Amino acid sequence: MLVAYFLAQSLLWVSDRMREVDHKTLLGGSFAVTSEGAVAIDAAEPLVCFRDLRVSMFAMTLGMAYMFAAMALMM
Repeated sequence: MLVAYFLAQSLLWVSDRMREVDHKTLLGGSFAVTSEGAVAIDAAEPLVCFRDLRVSMFAMTLGMAYMFAAMALMM
């Protein structure tokens, strides 16, 4: 299961889709009603910085997937 997760995450990094995923609001975020009566959602700060880390993050997540696959085969 972890191998599939890290493989999917590595594909998100290499295709730069992780920035799009990072800017989405998760379900269950805090809701507030403004003074005008509009509903506002408080979003957290994005986790992905403005530097281009796609290559290193792709390599790291691919390495993690390999590590979990190797650990599963050793059991």
